[in-house]
Amino acid sequence: MLKNIKKVILKTTLCMVLLCLPTYTYASEILDYYSIESERLSEMSGASIYDIEQAKEYYGQEKFNENFDYLMNSLVNEESLNDNLNKITLFDAETGKIEILYENSRISDKAFNFMKEKFKPGQILVTKDSGIGPVNFGHSAILVSKNSTVEHLGKNTTDRSGVYDVDWWQGLKTIRSLDYPNSNVMEKAANYALRNLKGLEYNVFSDRYDAKVNCATLVWKAYISQGVNIDDKSSGIVTPYGLDTSSKLNWVRAVNWETIDWM
Repeated sequence: MLKNIKKVILKTTLCMVLLCLPTYTYASEILDYYSIESERLSEMSGASIYDIEQAKEYYGQEKFNENFDYLMNSLVNEESLNDNLNKITLFDAETGKIEILYENSRISDKAFNFMKEKFKPGQILVTKDSGIGPVNFGHSAILVSKNSTVEHLGKNTTDRSGVYDVDWWQGLKTIRSLDYPNSNVMEKAANYALRNLKGLEYNVFSDRYDAKVNCATLVWKAYISQGVNIDDKSSGIVTPYGLDTSSKLNWVRAVNWETIDWM
């Protein structure tokens, strides 16, 4: 009950913030995010005021607007998710098989085992229903074994990236797995993440080449170490949305992904 109350408060806070903005739009050419007070942007995105100030200084006005617009276009569609609380859909991209389960609102043992059957090092996991503060931009991780990931859980949970048991993903509502077409590159990317991408600091606005990372830039760094850009964009911020929609990656399996609307 307390958890639900907190979610209502967070969603209400976000709505109030958005209503306070004159003629709010996601189009950065109409709304100048750069000129909005950092405190208000912090409420909108869940990022710290310090991170926002650093991002403004780093990017400059035009690039900051472009990247913040990209983040805000990845707002979670909570109503769409809530409409399907008791429905779990399994999807296998290879066979095209779809199976509907009616169980609990989170991923059941059967559904998660369905996902884990295809887990392997280098595979990328993406979810929409995870994030920071009142706004969810989704979350992503790279598998370094069938049972563990390297990932950054964000400022609200830990200040450093590390190795995690993949089973925590079962507590989410939605999950999709993505493969790169070359299995050798996948294994090398996983090994690089295990050796080099632990202990990194977090910043939701991190550019792909920054020392700090967000969850998606960490995954991107694992692959760029092998000379592979898995994001369709050639520069700037990397997001779970960018990984999920990348033309460089192949969908493997998914649970409840028909509820997802990134825009």
